[in-house]
Amino acid sequence: MRPRKPWRPHRPSKSAPFVMRRWVPRRRRCIAWAPRADCSTASMGSACGAGWSPAGAVLPSPAAPTAGAPWRSTRSAWPRSWTKPPCRSSWPTTRPARPDGCLQRRFDALDLALAQTREEPQRHPEQTGLEEDPIQEPWRPRKPCPLASGNCRQRLQVGEVEVLFPFQSVLPPQQQVITKVVNGALQGRHVLIESPTGTGKTMALLCAALAAQRRMALLRGKAPRVIFGTRTHAQIKQVVNEVRRSPYRPWLQVVGGRDQNLCIQPRVLEQARTDDALSSQACRLARRGAERGRNSNVVAADGRVAEADVKCDVWLPLQELSVVAGAHQQMRSEADGSGGMLDMEDLAALGGRLNCCPYFLSRAALANAELVICPYNYLLGEQLAVAMGLDERDIVIIDEGHNLEDYCCEIGSESVTGSTLLEILNRIEEAEIYLQEFRSEGVDFLRLSLVKTTVQAIQRLCSEVMDVGPGSTWNSTLEARPSVMEFLERAGVEQSFVGAVRHFQEVLQGRRGVAGSARMEGLSMQVLKSLRELEGLAAALARCIEAPRQFKIHLEAVGVSARGTVRSSQSQRASQEATVGASDFELSILLVRPEAVFQPLADSAHCVIVASGTLAPVAAFQVALGPAFCNRLLPGVLEAPHVISSSQLGVVFVGSGPSRSLRCTREPMAQSEFLQDLGKLLLLLLKEIPGGVLVFMPSKKGLEDAQHEWRQSLGLQRSLWERLREVKGCVQMETESEALRRHQDAASEGAVLFCVYRGRASEGLSLSDVAVRGVICVGIPLRPLNPAVRLKRSYYDQVKPNGKNGEDWYSQDAHRAVNQALGRAVRHRQDYGAVVLVDERWTCAGSMRAVRYLPKWLRELIGINDGIRGQHLAFHLEKVLQSLRQHFARHAGEPEDFQTSRMVRPRTI
Repeated sequence: MRPRKPWRPHRPSKSAPFVMRRWVPRRRRCIAWAPRADCSTASMGSACGAGWSPAGAVLPSPAAPTAGAPWRSTRSAWPRSWTKPPCRSSWPTTRPARPDGCLQRRFDALDLALAQTREEPQRHPEQTGLEEDPIQEPWRPRKPCPLASGNCRQRLQVGEVEVLFPFQSVLPPQQQVITKVVNGALQGRHVLIESPTGTGKTMALLCAALAAQRRMALLRGKAPRVIFGTRTHAQIKQVVNEVRRSPYRPWLQVVGGRDQNLCIQPRVLEQARTDDALSSQACRLARRGAERGRNSNVVAADGRVAEADVKCDVWLPLQELSVVAGAHQQMRSEADGSGGMLDMEDLAALGGRLNCCPYFLSRAALANAELVICPYNYLLGEQLAVAMGLDERDIVIIDEGHNLEDYCCEIGSESVTGSTLLEILNRIEEAEIYLQEFRSEGVDFLRLSLVKTTVQAIQRLCSEVMDVGPGSTWNSTLEARPSVMEFLERAGVEQSFVGAVRHFQEVLQGRRGVAGSARMEGLSMQVLKSLRELEGLAAALARCIEAPRQFKIHLEAVGVSARGTVRSSQSQRASQEATVGASDFELSILLVRPEAVFQPLADSAHCVIVASGTLAPVAAFQVALGPAFCNRLLPGVLEAPHVISSSQLGVVFVGSGPSRSLRCTREPMAQSEFLQDLGKLLLLLLKEIPGGVLVFMPSKKGLEDAQHEWRQSLGLQRSLWERLREVKGCVQMETESEALRRHQDAASEGAVLFCVYRGRASEGLSLSDVAVRGVICVGIPLRPLNPAVRLKRSYYDQVKPNGKNGEDWYSQDAHRAVNQALGRAVRHRQDYGAVVLVDERWTCAGSMRAVRYLPKWLRELIGINDGIRGQHLAFHLEKVLQSLRQHFARHAGEPEDFQTSRMVRPRTI
């Protein structure tokens, strides 16, 4: 007879049916530490356990709540389940996928190590003279972060907050940014900031946020973290360097994926690419193999059983608490010259020296970090935010947030074809048969049945509502039938569908690597790949149930031709090329308002600061983020001026070429004569602009057509492409490999780089001085009228948020891309250059595009007031060329002594 275990299984209550089962001590009365109703835990267990905190278990004394900590004890009447932080209660998920048992135990150990090494700050109420804060925020106790007084060159006073600054002079835009950020952080209000490129926006954001954090830590003994969200992983290093230059020395922690150098086991990533799986799945298998001390059987693609020789040795040292504590001490050490603030490369190097996983070391340090730097998609994705523990009431800064609306709509939308649904059904049935045959433990077959029946219902309904054939489409409406809710009801989609899909994933992931499950190993890799696509669709449908008026459901017939998938919304000729009998459909769940994705962050964060150099028109951008953001917005949206003078930046508008007017829309851009005239105009402009020049085209296809036309020889004359090379030497397309490096190397002698709006060159390009002396913006990049764009225009026509219709949104989106491109011209206050806007729509009589759509800083710089119309911006081509010639002649040889430039200025009425 086996000895009786001193533990009993802890099962979920009826009120929380989808929670993790835990083993808790066998006691008649137990005390459960659980967060207060208005708080969320920031422990490592919650950060890596998907934002859930254990109830029904006695915490070890080092991790037990201290006085003033946001925890409370409850008796056995408290539900013995895992309690979800309320700040994300609006998400349509039951619980993100949790780590397996052995992984959870490691996270508990890491959290215990953090609790043992953490210093609790002491309150000094006699110094503040303030009473106890009546609002109990779920912040960790913190001391004010250390300072590097040697880096302080200037001190600013914003109310009672002293902001230290690393430069002797604080520019006016920086002063405005600092004031807004400090006030927003102290008042718990959201902030919207437009500050042009080159005004020192990043340093101002960091210093202001850290100064506000220090003030709150001094007054309350606790303070929120500062989370700085970048647009890409590559920009994280730039922000870390800015923090090192600042007078503040916070505990800085970068957050990245395994693919961003944080996995130092190359074979794990190689295995993920071989299996066409996520790196997280390969990591999980490698950790299990290391902990079991043996390898797991896998099934190869040809059906042979092979030995998996991939295991993660750097995971095993994390079992030692002393290793974790020592690693965190080294992360805070200044001996390496980084000031105790590591970027991705430094963190990977530290993990290599200590033979520890840098990915999990960074996640273990998130709870105590004072400044977290990560791509802002980690904050908007529901899975990532909870899993990383980034869902508290933090000070959130979203830098380069001009694409925030598009990004939210993109991650909130999902598409799937009918053939994919059939493949998913086949994989589900295979996995279901296997699981029933071997009677796998911990499998909820009712939930697996829900997944299967829902997919079947969606596939059947899609086939019924449209006659699959050439030209077939179907769209939901807001008011009339068929509506979004009607589609969801007929398909039988329930709120628990996404939870059931994730449960299926957990079951398959749990079976991988288990002895005796070689057959399941090969099957689960195929099923998990299908379930990844299904999970995105299920999450979009769950959001759709919660906010049906923010979504559109689109069905479209597609066919397969020799050139690939052909949509019915494409040209008639393309549709006729579809092979008969190969028809299919595509189901799209389209988010037309970013509110459904952005609202959880706007509700849960202490304050959200959205900053960019290009938000104009700001009023439309503000409304697009939804009422959850607008209702807490700090009054007075900041539109900061530029730091340069009007003589440093010349702006001209060109509406015609040498022989014709230039209205750069899709139809003319496909005509040979139009492209030849456009090429001749560019040749004349490039002769007058020294150094490097960026030329932005409306679309990739338009750029390819222009390049093809310009390479053609005209009789005995040389081609335009050859003449461009004579003028500028280095002529490249941004799609070419190493194009950016070659352009920068050749810029001093002359170079031109052809780019596309919304492409790599217009987003975060760090070229300045001679590398970009001129920016030529050709046309206005209206988006192609694909189903998503058409439905969004239709939505704006029906709802009219802030009085704007679909055409207004369509134009604002295009002009925001132009504003982002022209911001590449001047990168700092000693820089100079010119911007040329080529299109007849800028200069035609009565046009108000410049007044409506150009950013405020540019209008003030060149003197465009509300009375300016298109005819006041139109000048003869010879006058424009002469102005460019004079502008650069005055700056030649004396780039820091700018005289009054005689650039073409708008004629006043």
